[in-house]
Amino acid sequence: MKYSYLILLLACLFLAGCQEKKIGVEGTVTRKGQPLISGTITFTPDATQGTMQGANAITTIQDGKFTLPDKFGISGGWYKVIISGEVTVTGEGDNATAKQEFKDYITSFEFKKDNSSPITIDIPN
Repeated sequence: MKYSYLILLLACLFLAGCQEKKIGVEGTVTRKGQPLISGTITFTPDATQGTMQGANAITTIQDGKFTLPDKFGISGGWYKVIISGEVTVTGEGDNATAKQEFKDYITSFEFKKDNSSPITIDIPN
């Protein structure tokens, strides 16, 4: 019986050590050369480039900068990077309308597990 607990403990330690390390991502986002005032940036594994595993991650963009901490980071590999821009709301109540400043911008990046270099994305439209 005492060997059962030892085997269970060793299995738990092994599995805990095998969890994939996540990497944080930081960088800047500009549109037509100017910092994007606000928006979101989403990272999704890019299966078309061979990255079949990994979790999605999302963070906010403020004054052209974003930071995705390691804790909420991504695995290495190719990721689709989706930038959603600010939404302008005009009017009030039933007369309110929302307009997204631009269509979602999608690009792809390869993230290496040992590379923590900031990325820069310029939205052309």
